[in-house]
Amino acid sequence: MNKIIQDDIRTSFLNVIYKRIQQGKSSLVIGGIGSGKTKFLDMIQPKRKTVPYVQSLGSLNYILVSILRKSKFLFTPKMNRSAEYLDAICNIKDLVIIIDDTNDLRTIVFRYIKRIMDAEIPVIMTGNPEAQMIMRESHEDIFCRLKVLNLPPVSVVDFRKYLLQFDPDTLEVIYGTSFGNMWVFNDICEECLYEMSQKNLKKVTMEIVEKFI
Repeated sequence: MNKIIQDDIRTSFLNVIYKRIQQGKSSLVIGGIGSGKTKFLDMIQPKRKTVPYVQSLGSLNYILVSILRKSKFLFTPKMNRSAEYLDAICNIKDLVIIIDDTNDLRTIVFRYIKRIMDAEIPVIMTGNPEAQMIMRESHEDIFCRLKVLNLPPVSVVDFRKYLLQFDPDTLEVIYGTSFGNMWVFNDICEECLYEMSQKNLKKVTMEIVEKFI
């Protein structure tokens, strides 16, 4: 179930992020496991911008080169060229960098993120609640530039607007069982929808839901 749910909170957060992008400012989206941070990043699509999506587990050079490749630079990662890569990135116009799971970033990468922010290139990052604390304590020079947005899970009321194949009250039961964790919620919903299709039914009934909770 790959549907992206855009509730009022997410719409508001998008507007904040887009405004900050226009100002060359950065943001940090915080949320617990399963709150939908990665899905939220998929919604960020600023117009007329190059938007590289950075894998936070990569080495410093891998991260810098992946940004450049998205911007049509052809580089092969090599040792001792990080400063050159950084200089090239800081001179790219209309660039927005997205980094998921900042908790996994190596410490040295933050020094380069600061330089990129100095060049007024917006960086949009996500992390769990601990990321906010680590950023504040260990990278205050970056944290003070960020707008922190605390992303709650999508409410069951908003799910009802999109998941019309489910009988009344079934979504509430699934949501309660998953404790608001979007990964668990989506997994159960997918199982229920598959069972519905196998039985040639038009709705997911409570009987189907009870098989998977």
